[in-house]
This record gives sequence, structure tokens and C-alpha cells, in this order.
Amino acid sequence: MEKTNKNKRGVSTKSLVFFFVILLVAILALVLLKYYHTHPSTKTALGGPKVSSSLKSTHTSSSMPNDNVINNERKASPSPASTLNNGPTAIHNQDFTAEIVSQNIANGNLHIGTLVGGVTTGTCTLTAIKSGQQTITLANTNVRQDVNNYDCGAINVTTKTFPASGVWKLALTVTDNNQQASGSTDVTIPSGS
Repeated sequence: MEKTNKNKRGVSTKSLVFFFVILLVAILALVLLKYYHTHPSTKTALGGPKVSSSLKSTHTSSSMPNDNVINNERKASPSPASTLNNGPTAIHNQDFTAEIVSQNIANGNLHIGTLVGGVTTGTCTLTAIKSGQQTITLANTNVRQDVNNYDCGAINVTTKTFPASGVWKLALTVTDNNQQASGSTDVTIPSGS
């Protein structure tokens, strides 16, 4: 039978040694962790280069005239910058476009999507045309910016606006600086609308 040495409180010597070893390892881990966090030059990212948290001063003096050469050349250029959608250029007295890009009927309403290229201002007129019927003006709006494009807005019209069912031509006309662009598409208005 193995003899174990116990102190006055009944704790074995092996248990005390084990306890002090664990305590020593924990203290060493805390000291290393503290050192690691207070000395950023010792950190590496997955074996990569050492990361330093020292801040470098940033030069904040005024720009020099040659810093803006490219920007000034662009401003002086006779060709314009493109619109936000990098489409046709936004110049007045030049060609521009007007499109009906979507049209669908749902729940008794006609939803019409538009797109304008080449201008950032102007007025939009949407009409509906059918042989034997009077032309209907569905909307008068202004060209507006919609995220990265220009359009005439989303136009919603009740199908009850149309006096007859069948195929109608939707015509969008955009006017800017006494110039016009237009686009059209057909839509079928169901009977009983």
C-alpha cells in the first residue's frame, strides 16, 4: 500500500504540487496575454507580417495646382461628362431618348415604367392612342432622377380611364429646351375594365 503524505488539514502533497503548478501556468498565461495585448508589434495575422498600431501622421496641407490637372482638363473638354447611368450625355440641344420600359396590368391598374437618356430636366407627357377613339392624356410629369437613371416616374392609371378595350398605343414624349424625344409601346386593355 502506497503511503501518501498529508499535511495537518488532510491534503496530500501531490495535490498541493498539482494546484501550485496549475496556478503558476494560469499566472504565466495572464502575464503573456497582457504583454501580447500591450505590444501590438508582436501580433501577426496567421503567420503574416507583423501589424503595428502606431499611427502615422497624415499630410493635410493644401493641394498643389498640379494635383487637379486631370479634373481641370475634364472641365475644359468640349465633350460632356456622361449621366449617372453612364448612358447618353446630359447636354441640351443634343439628341436624347425617351422610352417606355415596362407596362403591365394588375388589379385594374396599368403600371408604366419609363426611362430618359441624355437629359436631366424636361417635361414628360404620356398619351394613349387607339383608332376610332379620342387620344387620352394619361400623365404630365417632369424628368426626375431615380437612383442611377433619369425617368418620368412610375405612372399608374386605372384601366377604367380607357373608354374601350383592345390594343392601345402608349406614347411617351419628353420635351427639353424645345426639343423632343419619344418612345411608344402597345398595351392590350382587357374587356370589362
